[in-house]
Formats: sequence, C-alpha cells, structure tokens
Amino acid sequence: MGYNTSMILMNDATQAIKEDKDFGANVAAAMTQIVRGTPVDVSAGNHVNAATVIETHHADTTALVSFGQNTGMCLGQFWLCGDESHEIKVARALANSLGYTLHKKPKRK
Repeated sequence: MGYNTSMILMNDATQAIKEDKDFGANVAAAMTQIVRGTPVDVSAGNHVNAATVIETHHADTTALVSFGQNTGMCLGQFWLCGDESHEIKVARALANSLGYTLHKKPKRK
C-alpha cells in the first residue's frame, strides 16, 4: 500500500515545468514537507507556484479534495466501508464530519 499525494499543476506553467530539470526533486521535497491543511507550492522556471502539493493520505483511505482558484483544500480523509456506491459513502462521510446527516429525497407520487 503506502501513501498518495494530491497536487494541482498550473497549466500556465507547462513550459516551465517541462524545461525545469529540478521540478521532480522539488515535487518530492514538497511531498515530504506537507502538513495537513497547509499546501506547499512548487516552483518551476520563473513560476513561484507552478504546482501546489495539497495533501497526502494513506492509500487505504479516501481523501476528498476540492480544487479551484489555483489551489486545493482537503475536505476530509475517510475510511469507507459498506455496500453503498462510492459516491454515497463519500457524501455521507463528509456530511457526518460536518455534523450533518444525509437522507435520500422521498419519491414524489
């Protein structure tokens, strides 16, 4: 198993990422520096944040990450089990972590 890491790459920095020989090493360094809740920027060429490492989590868990506005935020990490679809399990886990319960809408007659 092991761990997985989520990161966002900035499309505007594609050429700088392609040409920066140290980009891989910089990503690896950011992956070891990540502290939950504190994203780490990765530079490439003249781009200070060509990429950002968002979070890392154990491969047996599911991380729910929201991406937008050139960054991301980990909304939660969950151990999911049960017979429901993956999407429902994630929605229930997130709702529960925020103090809510999730109920299916009643069918209209």
